[in-house]
Amino acid sequence: MKVRIKKLEIDGDSCILDNLLYVNVAKSYFQLVAQELLKNLEIQVPGTGSNLTISNLVNFLNFLEVNACLSIEECIIAIALLQRFAQKQSLKGVQILKANNIGTFLVVLFIATMKIHRDIFSQHNYSTRILVILLR
Repeated sequence: MKVRIKKLEIDGDSCILDNLLYVNVAKSYFQLVAQELLKNLEIQVPGTGSNLTISNLVNFLNFLEVNACLSIEECIIAIALLQRFAQKQSLKGVQILKANNIGTFLVVLFIATMKIHRDIFSQHNYSTRILVILLR
């Protein structure tokens, strides 16, 4: 594996990433994230794997990486939020997530994840208490 400096510019100077990345590792990481997301979605909505594939999820993650500067940390947070959502959904006995709204759910999940990760929360923030986010 080679270490490269990856510089990504979107719309001029609005988003510049200048980090050392293992390019092959990043690609395989999205594969792992897609597998974990699909596994969690399959538990919630049986039959999801027939409509949604790992390659579709990898393409979605690549799109977010290029257009919204999706980071690895945000992928980890998204998986944790999905697991937390599934846990809350089963505890309350409601089925919000269905086969026809998985795409919308994934978009909202990643938008919320990027918002949570990129915003600075204060200890008295309403969203922090509602989402039960542990502060450092």
